[in-house]
Amino acid sequence: MRSPQFAPRQARMVALRTLAVIRWPTAPLRADPSFVIIGAQKSATSSLYGRLCELPGVEPALRKEVHFFDNERVSRLGLGFYRAHFPLRRRLGRSDGTSAVTGEATPTYLMSPAAARRIAHSLPDCRFVVVLRDPVERAISHYHHRRRADKEGRDIDHALLASLEEAQERSADPLHDATFGPNSYVGWGLYARFLSVWYDLVGSDRIMVVGMDALIDDAPTTVSRIAEFIGVDDVPPAAELPHLNRGGGAVGPSGAVEAEIRSFFEGPDHDLLELLRGHQPDRPLPAWLRTTDPRPSGAAR
Repeated sequence: MRSPQFAPRQARMVALRTLAVIRWPTAPLRADPSFVIIGAQKSATSSLYGRLCELPGVEPALRKEVHFFDNERVSRLGLGFYRAHFPLRRRLGRSDGTSAVTGEATPTYLMSPAAARRIAHSLPDCRFVVVLRDPVERAISHYHHRRRADKEGRDIDHALLASLEEAQERSADPLHDATFGPNSYVGWGLYARFLSVWYDLVGSDRIMVVGMDALIDDAPTTVSRIAEFIGVDDVPPAAELPHLNRGGGAVGPSGAVEAEIRSFFEGPDHDLLELLRGHQPDRPLPAWLRTTDPRPSGAAR
């Protein structure tokens, strides 16, 4: 039985979907998104999107997670339905002659090669923000998220070990193009595998990768950098990032299970390190990758 706390959320999602259908005929008058936060899930994307939408130069979408490009049934409705989630273009104009931007944040896009291809074809001028979290911490948070939604009945050790086995099998096949399932806690942390698809399709200049640690440790600077990247100027100073969607949970995996997962990620994290070095050499690395980087502390990052 679904937890009562999720019933109001479901009702709100249905209401927003209905409103999008009502707005559908006005799609030709509506803006395309200037930015999309594409991942990673359980990496403070809700908090980041909430903070960006507080800025004077950003207009929010009808809903944070549109889930248009990673849902084949919904994507068949066409881009008009997608545009129905965004403001009218005339609303983006400002009295000083500048324009605001709009965007959405669907953190599962990152892990979907099909979504990447659809977006590359449909949004040629859009910019993409990726927030990455230590993949072991992300897996644990993901597990508790599914438990709270009554979509995971296994204890954490069994669930994570099963996910680890799946990730080991599928990561051995470089041609595997399928999206990992919703309970693929370890597989969703194979960031280099997913990011490489996005880099190939849209290029380095349209993707900004930041570490979740940067949002927590220095929100004003990090949000300002992201705002500049998506085309927003004059960002007012901010305090710490609002925690809009707290994850985590009281029970963690056993030390042996966590160690096994961390050992598995040594190779993928090295791949991610090399990928980020090549595509955004002048931006800071996520904190957990800095311990992987063999270069001296004074070297360019």
